[in-house]
Amino acid sequence: MIYISGTAAIRGEESMVTGDVLWQTEITLENIQHLIGLEEGKEKLPEHSGKLELLRVYLKNEKDAQIVKEDMDKLCPGVPVAYLYADVCREELLVEIEGIAHL
Repeated sequence: MIYISGTAAIRGEESMVTGDVLWQTEITLENIQHLIGLEEGKEKLPEHSGKLELLRVYLKNEKDAQIVKEDMDKLCPGVPVAYLYADVCREELLVEIEGIAHL
């Protein structure tokens, strides 16, 4: 088991900022895949999502909840996801995800 601590749309030390919460969500999921050794990217995420045991999604804006939930349901089918409204790790980011994976 591996605990995935607050991961966001950051590459190197640079925030991936576009104001698009779905794009940031997908970049964050790609980062998580990289962390747990599944580097195929978002195109392969549903194939491997069984390795993700659960996820917690922190959203900066409540208005983004439904669209992010629909995206997460598509990208991580069958993975339990909790959604919370909170500040995320950097002011310019809209979403942060943490969770548990089974390796």
